[in-house]
Amino acid sequence: MVPTLTGHITSAEWRWLLLVAGGIVLLAFVPFLWVLLAGVAGTSWHFMGALHGYGDGALHLALVTQGADSGWLTRLLFTPEPNSGTLMGVFYALLGQITSITALTPIVIFHVARLGAAVTMLLALYHLAANIWMRIRTRRLFFVFSLLGGGFGWLLAPLAGSEAYLDLNAPQAFPFYGMLVNVHIPLAITCLAISAGVIVSVFRPNNGSAPNVNNGGLIVFLMGLALVFVYPLALAPLALAFVLRVLVHAAQHGGFAYAKVQWLLWFIVPALPVAVYYAMVMRYDPIVRAAWMQTTTSAPSPLVMVLSFGLPLLIALPGLWRAVRRFEPDGDQFMLLWLLVIVLFVYLPGGFHQSFLLGITIPLMYFATRSIEDFWLDHISRRWRLRLMVALIPVMAASFLLVLMLPARAVTSDSRSAGMLLPRDYADAFSYLRQRIRENDVVLAAPNVSLWLPAWTGAQVVYGHPNEAVEPMRKRDAVVAWYRHTNPDDCQALLDGDLAYHEPYRVDYVIYGPEEARIGETVCLDELNLLRRFGDVAVYAAGR
Repeated sequence: MVPTLTGHITSAEWRWLLLVAGGIVLLAFVPFLWVLLAGVAGTSWHFMGALHGYGDGALHLALVTQGADSGWLTRLLFTPEPNSGTLMGVFYALLGQITSITALTPIVIFHVARLGAAVTMLLALYHLAANIWMRIRTRRLFFVFSLLGGGFGWLLAPLAGSEAYLDLNAPQAFPFYGMLVNVHIPLAITCLAISAGVIVSVFRPNNGSAPNVNNGGLIVFLMGLALVFVYPLALAPLALAFVLRVLVHAAQHGGFAYAKVQWLLWFIVPALPVAVYYAMVMRYDPIVRAAWMQTTTSAPSPLVMVLSFGLPLLIALPGLWRAVRRFEPDGDQFMLLWLLVIVLFVYLPGGFHQSFLLGITIPLMYFATRSIEDFWLDHISRRWRLRLMVALIPVMAASFLLVLMLPARAVTSDSRSAGMLLPRDYADAFSYLRQRIRENDVVLAAPNVSLWLPAWTGAQVVYGHPNEAVEPMRKRDAVVAWYRHTNPDDCQALLDGDLAYHEPYRVDYVIYGPEEARIGETVCLDELNLLRRFGDVAVYAAGR
């Protein structure tokens, strides 16, 4: 018989968890597998490697390719200016190192890592629940709400004609959405969940132990260090909430407890040298600084914020009100502080508003779970509880199901998505360039082709990604204009690097195929040296 209360995760819980987690991960990978097995098989199109959030997926694949080629330091490949390598993409560079060892492709390694990160995140979220609650039912509620608790975006977006709702466009805010798009979001949520579990334990009454390698000290040390590499913007709210929790404990107990301060230092200090390194890069590398300053996101309006979390937020209100009134030390204080700090960071002046949303579901779903157990179940008869839960879950998860299926539909539709697919001849051209590209070589191609060039070849492009090219709109307009030039005198400026932001560059290769032909019939190819032709795609040497 399965116990209803336990201080550890039972074997029956592990079986339930693995079964549910396996089903959720399989569901998350169904569209990807469908595209590989049926969506492009037997067609003239080639799937380029990423489905959900494919633009950023191409960026991360390019980092993996760099790791396989040149080690730990990664450069900005989506802008043509020469730039030095940094440790800002070190995790994906690590995947690249694995690629070179295993001889697997960056695409395969990326998605295997995505699968592993998703499973790890699910286990970490349930472990957090088990660290907080002894009741198995409560643990499962938190787990299900954390994964499937979305808002009303699926309903309001078509009615309002707007996709501004976070549950449709902010994968960092929702674990299920995050596992669809990349590796670092589920890994960062894993680190947050594990860290939160330890922090909650540290502030339990009668816990006065100092950190060491056996009682969770080593865990917070490693999680703080991992977070600053994987997702540094998630570290700031958690660290500040930890600081505030130490201050609250000192105020309530008439002074600082040295052990609590030690725990805080074990979490923060390991990350400080890396944070200082990032600051130095931003100060002294103008290309990196210019690229980072344009990766800004706007803060959602408070109404959009509320509607984006929908039913889980409504359910959490009694738990939040109780936490404010009682401010209990066993979990409530830290989770409330963490939630408030995240919201504060989202709305503070600056350029990374939505990036700070990562991890917000953990404290929010904590209070939703507390509300169900301490408030809602007292007002719902036993025979209606299961029925309401079965009805609520599809409503909460509707946005994620919509996000899950839309890219696969676009890929398999008659019109085809030029963003996730390219004509097959481009893949052959990329393989050819892969053997010729040297460091700092620059390739000119249509914007949607240039999106994938760095991942497939390791080359830099004139314009390929709106958040990575310095002065992106200027470069994009210049690329489009080049493929439309009718006067040969206008062709050389772009090839000679007249658009350089800082360091000069020169275009080494030019691609012309169906995607470039969609832009225009340029005269600029006449003076270039044709190297190879792959079906409808031609590769030219520029200035060699």
